[in-house]
Amino acid sequence: MENRRQPQSGFIIAFDPATGEEKWSRRTEHPVVRSLLTTAGNLVFVGQATGEFEALEARTGTLLWQFQTGSGIHGSPIAYSAARQQYIAVPSGWGGWLKGFAPELYGAPRGAALYVFRLHAPGLPARKE
Repeated sequence: MENRRQPQSGFIIAFDPATGEEKWSRRTEHPVVRSLLTTAGNLVFVGQATGEFEALEARTGTLLWQFQTGSGIHGSPIAYSAARQQYIAVPSGWGGWLKGFAPELYGAPRGAALYVFRLHAPGLPARKE
């Protein structure tokens, strides 16, 4: 019988689309309930339930950068460009369904923010041309 008191977790798994071979995986503390974003510059962006927004190297899954947003991320990041610059935007903030999903985070800050990062900004991986 399944142990319902066992902590929940999740995984991000990268596959080679040509062969179906698993290339790397990364365990997350909580289930991944949001989309990931990949870029042509071999970056993968993912938000965590605990508020971290992360950039991973797409070929290896290596953590390149992390930013704490102050509230859980369950929305999906997007990429856009303006004035020849690439930006990544991600919403942060829990709604009302947290108690059933991650009861241990129930008292966490709810937040309500949209964070936007320019890829050429200091501290973020530079896009290779």
